[in-house]
Amino acid sequence: MLKIEELAVKYGKQTVIENLSYTFEDKKHYAIMGPSGIGKTTLINTLSGLIKPKSGKIISNHVNPTYIFQEPRLFPWLNALDNIKLVCNDKEKAQKMLRLLIDEDGVESKYPDELSGGMKQRVAIARALAAESDIVFMDEPFKGLDEKMRNDIRRLVFDMLKDKTVIIVTHDADDASLCHTVLKMDGHPVKDFITEESGNIKSE
Repeated sequence: MLKIEELAVKYGKQTVIENLSYTFEDKKHYAIMGPSGIGKTTLINTLSGLIKPKSGKIISNHVNPTYIFQEPRLFPWLNALDNIKLVCNDKEKAQKMLRLLIDEDGVESKYPDELSGGMKQRVAIARALAAESDIVFMDEPFKGLDEKMRNDIRRLVFDMLKDKTVIIVTHDADDASLCHTVLKMDGHPVKDFITEESGNIKSE
């Protein structure tokens, strides 16, 4: 369970989120949607502990969070395989995850500056899948992938995370369609979620 109670987040004098309360159930997948600049990334960064709220409570029974960012955030001095091993210290598991995301000979030994943008993002996704996490935060993780690859990777990721709590920030209706619940942010500041059925969501 991840529960927020009367959460408030501010940047300087600007209140982005005010008195927001919600309970995220275990092993459910949630899509957070809304127009650009509404505070989606701010919210997920607060939920994951990267941003400290101005006030309110975050109550969680999760002890091993994982985050897939919009950008890869790989360590440039480590090759692809070693970037993944950082979270699991298991070479075989790291190799398996890397093969699932990138079916290409020699990629294990390549460094981030030798990889394309899409390949770097897939290494970052493989790293998250290799982690022993119980909750996964994702901020538009498939944004840098081409359409066909995005569809394949998206389904693979959601299937592999089916027994974990997932909170994804997205503008893409196809991402939202794989979630149990869609929470739409609206208003300035955001005070509540608009809950919508994933099948009725359109890309923003």
